Amino acid sequence: MNENEKELSEHLIFIKQNIVNLRDQEIYSKIYEHFERKSFLRNIRVLEANHLIVEDENRNSIYSITEKGERYLEQVTKELEYNSEKERIEFENLKSSTEVNKWLLKTKWYPLLISIIAVLVSIILGFKDDTKINELEERILNLEKKSESIKSDAKPLEIYPKEAVEKATTKKIDT
Repeated sequence: MNENEKELSEHLIFIKQNIVNLRDQEIYSKIYEHFERKSFLRNIRVLEANHLIVEDENRNSIYSITEKGERYLEQVTKELEYNSEKERIEFENLKSSTEVNKWLLKTKWYPLLISIIAVLVSIILGFKDDTKINELEERILNLEKKSESIKSDAKPLEIYPKEAVEKATTKKIDT
């Protein structure tokens, strides 16, 4: 709703609440409490041109609201209620968002501290694993050296003649 529509609706509400007789001097004091004289007279012409108000049959400057004006006022009222509800919801969202942000400001150091501790622990464990790997590599090298020395110290296998092997196996089978 723009400013002009808002101003027209305020004038329309005033006309609905009061009997507006422009020949009666007492009404001017009420009008001047709420509106400027020129703007009120200008908006009376606009409202009358849009058939939202009507001058009485005798054209003696007594104005009343029409059915079209009533419908327009209902529409404006609904729109104002909608906007007010929308603002209330936005305020509630802003309020809850502010509370969450305050909580985040209070607790923002906890995740940072936990992540720093986790990084340090992983670095320390990485070095420990690295030393274990080095120890295992040294052990493997030592075992390889021992196995090479055992191979070099081992006696070569004697190859038995085929007949001797057959004799030994037949003796075992016969018995």
